[in-house]
Amino acid sequence: MAPKTRLVRGKVSIESTAGLAADPFPLAKLLVGRRRVPSQARSLRTRTEILDAALALAIEHGPGAVTMQMVAQRAGVAAGTAYQFYDDRDAILYEIYEAWAAEFWSRLMLVTTATWTVANWRELLHAHSTAISRFYYESRTIWPVVRYVESTKIGRTAMKTLLDANLERRMKVMSPLFREAGLTADETRRVVKTLVRIARGHLAYAEVTASEMRELAAADEETQATVIEANLARRPRRRGAAATARIVS
Repeated sequence: MAPKTRLVRGKVSIESTAGLAADPFPLAKLLVGRRRVPSQARSLRTRTEILDAALALAIEHGPGAVTMQMVAQRAGVAAGTAYQFYDDRDAILYEIYEAWAAEFWSRLMLVTTATWTVANWRELLHAHSTAISRFYYESRTIWPVVRYVESTKIGRTAMKTLLDANLERRMKVMSPLFREAGLTADETRRVVKTLVRIARGHLAYAEVTASEMRELAAADEETQATVIEANLARRPRRRGAAATARIVS
């Protein structure tokens, strides 16, 4: 039974767990610039209106062209009110990015509850590639914000933190498969790092059509499967050659 995961104020909340336990959201305390997170309903609505206005303006004009004055005007609040919640425009965009990353993390947790084995890895790879590509497609309109945030110093740190956490999560689920095949821990990490980079490369940060995303997901799955198969086949042959050499000597 898969765990039920939901998004609560930008953080992943696990309601129940079966199989591999969920890892904590890695960006929860990294992004900065929020002055306060309100608790009253009216303030929460205002904060949501500010976020929605900033996202709409970033999509229309590009994130770099957005100002706090523009956001306040679109949200229908005074500029001073916007500054009560956020230090500046980038702080708002960081909040949007964090929500996007938290949703990605939620989806990742849902498809990484079972460890991979020789018997199930193809099925689990397909589920992983399908789920993540669907998320990328659903969030395609905010790619300008994602790209902008990841071009900033804070955003680059956040991107690396998320990527490293993704790698560690996939190490947890994939290591049994490669241990079963005889790979060392270092060899397994090298292979898993390659697979994470393949996925990131195929699921580009760009607006695509549904058919284009299906093609990208298929290419991602096929390329990862090729790498996995090559490494599963390589290690036993190497051991066999070593055994033959010992017998001959």
